[in-house]
Amino acid sequence: MRDISAIEINVLVKELNPFITKSRIKKIYFLGEDSFRIAFYKENKTIHLYIKLLKTINETKFSETADEPNNFVMGLRKRLENRIVNSISQINYDRILQFSVGKEKYLLTIEMLGKGNIILVNETNNIEICYKSLDFSDRTIRPNNIYILPKNDSHSLEEAIALGTSIFSIEDTEKAVSRLSKSVNLGPLYVEDILKRANIDPKNNSLSEKDKQAIINQLKLFSERLKNEKPRVYFENGKVINYSLCEILKYSGLEKKEFEGISEALDYIYFSERSYIKDDSKQQKINELKINISKQEHLAVSLFEDSKKYSKIGKILMERMYQINEAINFLNENKRITLEEFKRKFPEIKITKLDLKNKTFTIEIDD
Repeated sequence: MRDISAIEINVLVKELNPFITKSRIKKIYFLGEDSFRIAFYKENKTIHLYIKLLKTINETKFSETADEPNNFVMGLRKRLENRIVNSISQINYDRILQFSVGKEKYLLTIEMLGKGNIILVNETNNIEICYKSLDFSDRTIRPNNIYILPKNDSHSLEEAIALGTSIFSIEDTEKAVSRLSKSVNLGPLYVEDILKRANIDPKNNSLSEKDKQAIINQLKLFSERLKNEKPRVYFENGKVINYSLCEILKYSGLEKKEFEGISEALDYIYFSERSYIKDDSKQQKINELKINISKQEHLAVSLFEDSKKYSKIGKILMERMYQINEAINFLNENKRITLEEFKRKFPEIKITKLDLKNKTFTIEIDD
C-alpha cells in the first residue's frame, strides 16, 4: 500500500486528538518490520495506536503478539511510560507527527517521510534516542545531536486557499503536477485528482492565470469535500487498491467501502496484513515446520500400517509357535541336515533359509 500523505496525517491528528491529549502512555511495543504499537490509557479506557513507518498511524482494534523489545523501545519505555501526553500535532504541515509527553516535555517525533524514523527529542531539542541513525545533507539524526526538521517550503491547504494564485511562482516552468505538489503539501493522489477536476493536463508546464484560478477553486472544493465526505477504501476484483479522504474521480466506477474516519479505514487495510507473518525468516521457519509436520504425518501413517502388518505377523507366529519350537530343537540336535531335508521335516512353517553355523533358519510368513 502507498505511503500516507501529509493531508491524511492532518486529518488523522484531528481524529486522535480528543483521546490522546491528556491520556497516559501505558505501554510501547515493537512489532518488527518498522512497526510499533503504543497503548494509551484515559478515563478507564485503553486504545492502541499502530505505527508502520511511512505507511500508517492509526487506532487499532487488533493486538498481535509483540517481538522482544529492542534497545530503542526499552529506551522509550524508560522515558515515556506512565507519563501524560500533553498534545499531539502535525509538524510543519509535513508528514511528521509529534507527541509532547510529560513534564520534561519529551517530543516523540514520528517521521513518515524519507526512510521513516521515530526520534525522541528532549526539552533542549537534543536527540536522546532514535530508531534509525541517519545522515542527510542538511541534518543528522543521531543521539546527542540537535534535532532539525526536514526542509519544507510548501503550504498547508488552508494557507494555499488564502494566498490564492500567488502560491505559484511566475518563473517556475515545471509540469503542473510538480508545481502544485511543491505549492501545497497534499500528496500525489489528491494533487492529480484536483488537476483532473480543473481540466488541466498534469504535464502542462505553462499554467495560465485561468488555470491557476481553476486550481485554487478546486482546492476550495476539496476542502469542503473533506468536511462533507467520508474516508473510503477502493476495491478492484475484491482486492484493496487504494484509500482516500474523499471521492477520487479515477476510482469513481470501483467498489468502495466508507468509514467514519481515516483511522478506521487504515485499520481496515492493515488489519489483514498484520494478521499474517511477513518477515521472511519467520515465514521460512513456518514453511520448514509445515514440511516437518507433513513428514511426521506420513511417518505416523507408515508406522500405523506397519503396526497392523506386524500385529498380523505376530498372530501367525503365535499360531505356529509349536512347530517353530520343534524345528529349533531339531536343529540343535542335527548339525548336518540340509535345507531340503529341513523343509520336508517341517512343511507347515515354510522354511526358506538355513544357517547351520549359527543354528538359525528363516521362515516365510503369508500376508
